[in-house]
Amino acid sequence: MKSVKLGEGWEGKVENLLREAYYEGERSVIRGRKGSKAILVSPEDLDFLEKIETLLDEACYSGERIILKGTEGSKVAIVPLEDLELLEEYEASDSLEF
Repeated sequence: MKSVKLGEGWEGKVENLLREAYYEGERSVIRGRKGSKAILVSPEDLDFLEKIETLLDEACYSGERIILKGTEGSKVAIVPLEDLELLEEYEASDSLEF
């Protein structure tokens, strides 16, 4: 991921960054004079982020539990906050009894 500070002639820089994001999947952090930021990502990255957002919404608002499996067999669970509280209570207790 590259970081770019925009100044004069920023229009041409942005066009190049857009091309790089779209065709090459390059991610760019854009900083302005006042330090504000924006990030350019590829359409594939945006699609992935939107899917994650949907999964988080489902867990937060409907109580749905989701398990994501990685290509190497790793797993991540997305659970409602109520489940997280139960897990934290379980970890805090010394008992392994159910």
